[in-house]
Amino acid sequence: LTFSHFLPRIELIPEKRYLILPTLHSCVGSVFVETRLRQLGNGSNKNGSGGADNHLHAFGHSHLAWDATIDGVRYVHVPLAYPREWEQRRGSLEIGSMKGEESHNRFPVCIW
Repeated sequence: LTFSHFLPRIELIPEKRYLILPTLHSCVGSVFVETRLRQLGNGSNKNGSGGADNHLHAFGHSHLAWDATIDGVRYVHVPLAYPREWEQRRGSLEIGSMKGEESHNRFPVCIW
């Protein structure tokens, strides 16, 4: 399991035409973060298995719910977002158990 605030790959964001903030692409995708998380994922766990095949990377920054597997790494983003964002674009934030009209009905998401 690795995590970062910033998106390690540009593929982890919708196409520019679907974004409310079309300039968001200019600040996502970090070669450094992606390289580092892959280095960390190549280690072995106690069972002798490990590497990218069972690696999960949690990231933030984009305020868009995301769950995708790319090149053997599962990338997950569960945004908390601002209350106004929940009012305006709930569909782009809901993932797993983070659904519900009222904030007290939204529960933490188990990502492992």
